[in-house]
Amino acid sequence: MRVTTNRSPENTRQRILDAAFDEFYKNGFQGGSLNRIVDEARTTKGAVFHHFKGKKDLGYAVVREVINPDFKQQWSDPLANSTDPITD
Repeated sequence: MRVTTNRSPENTRQRILDAAFDEFYKNGFQGGSLNRIVDEARTTKGAVFHHFKGKKDLGYAVVREVINPDFKQQWSDPLANSTDPITD
């Protein structure tokens, strides 16, 4: 009996973004390797290029979809209604 898995483009894209964030965090954008991102995301280069135009596009997506929401949740949202951000 063969076990099949459901392909989920959203899941694949998120795994790529998460792997790219880790890679860029560890090695910087310039030192980041698409091969290591592919390995960590357990996908193919074809999948990376299906979702992103290239490394630069992937880098922008990491900032927009991974870093920015985390920054917003950790810093911007808690201070949005603050009357004294320094104390808060």
